[in-house]
Amino acid sequence: MSNYLTGLAQLNPTTTRFDGGSTSYSLPVASTSNQTLVFINGVCQHPGTDYSISSNTLTMSSTVPAGTNVLQVMQLFETGIVNTVSDNSIGLAQMAPATDGSIISFDASSNPVYVATGNDGQVLTSAGAGAAPAFEALPAADSGGFVYVSSLTASSSSTLTFSGLADGFDYQVIATQVVYSGTGSHPSWRVGIADGTIRSSGYISQGSSFESSTNNASSSGTSAFELRHVATAAVYEQTYQFNFIAPMTSGTKTSMLWWGSGRGSSNSANYFGGGVYNTAEANERIQFFHTNKNVNTGLFKLYKRANV
Repeated sequence: MSNYLTGLAQLNPTTTRFDGGSTSYSLPVASTSNQTLVFINGVCQHPGTDYSISSNTLTMSSTVPAGTNVLQVMQLFETGIVNTVSDNSIGLAQMAPATDGSIISFDASSNPVYVATGNDGQVLTSAGAGAAPAFEALPAADSGGFVYVSSLTASSSSTLTFSGLADGFDYQVIATQVVYSGTGSHPSWRVGIADGTIRSSGYISQGSSFESSTNNASSSGTSAFELRHVATAAVYEQTYQFNFIAPMTSGTKTSMLWWGSGRGSSNSANYFGGGVYNTAEANERIQFFHTNKNVNTGLFKLYKRANV
């Protein structure tokens, strides 16, 4: 605790003796009545009644009896010295123990208080001026929109499968630079359950395309969610967005919406469609493929969003 307080580190009295015969005496150090003890022939006098002090002047209420060293004055502190905390002087050793994880804040009366400790994974959040902060759970990262989960890269792939879908979420796949191995093939999705079984029937879906060459097409898929298009070029680069609604909710039929665009050497196309897997079950995986062809290239990014 050394150097913890400013001012005098300990009592440092100054004792002075005066001859009697007067009511006024000059003190060696400026002081106050409450910081000074006064004795007449060993009898303690009452401050404010028997004497008063202003700066360096001691004034007695009546004349001190005559005699040598009759008046004894003991000054305990020097005037103006106040024992206060020095700046930058309080260290960890001077602080009281508290619960591990506690944080000091201030209440509405500007008094220090402890903020109740939170739980693992929580964050300290402000409640604004006039209110104490509090530990709260992180808002779900996916509660405000889609967040990235994982990705798959096609390389002459017959199928690309995302698994491990969780209940309570919608899922979205963004597919870019998709090129398949020939014409007459249509991008399609199927759903599957946790044991790895992929459902190959029971779909109700409709897909359409509009191409700049005025070759338009549509189809109704029952074996998959099928995105129909008329592609006359062997290399036809495509970009898609696929949305799966609550695939892992066991009491809900998984529905899907998609749209996209593509380009060939001399034409372009827009695609859209939607559908539903007509059985209410928890679909833990989704699988992309092109009918009768491989997916030569393409980057497939999976995102999720809380279904609230």
